[in-house]
Amino acid sequence: MQDDFVPRIRPNARAKLIERHIQVLEACETYRVPVLAAELIGFGRTIQPLRRILDSSPHARLCRKYYNDAFQMAFFERRLQELRARRLMFMGVNAAYCVLETAESAFKRGYDVITSPELISGQRDHPHDDCREWYQKNGTFLPTTAEAIELIAA
Repeated sequence: MQDDFVPRIRPNARAKLIERHIQVLEACETYRVPVLAAELIGFGRTIQPLRRILDSSPHARLCRKYYNDAFQMAFFERRLQELRARRLMFMGVNAAYCVLETAESAFKRGYDVITSPELISGQRDHPHDDCREWYQKNGTFLPTTAEAIELIAA
């Protein structure tokens, strides 16, 4: 979630989405789950509340990318391979673009895709369904953030 995207998030979703992202990042830190966050170059930096967690965690890495699909940056998949990751939990504010394109590439590469409607959102002018049908069909679509945190803790 980057500075330039936050004002474009649907107003009724903004504060809750930030709070939920913080909860998930804190759970990842608590349970020592690696985090690989992707930041799209040209749209500001990751917002301070999230960046503070990412910067202070030895288990987190913030990667800058030029494309919606983080897999187009070779280092992204290389890092996932180093971590021996198989399950990837997606969160973000471009559910129909950055998040979806990266999730689609992950799915095609055999990764388990996990998200929740409480962890993804579009901008005001994006599809209002946040491409939920794709996430439901191709991954694990958890109803709540609490369930996502339970999965992290398992």
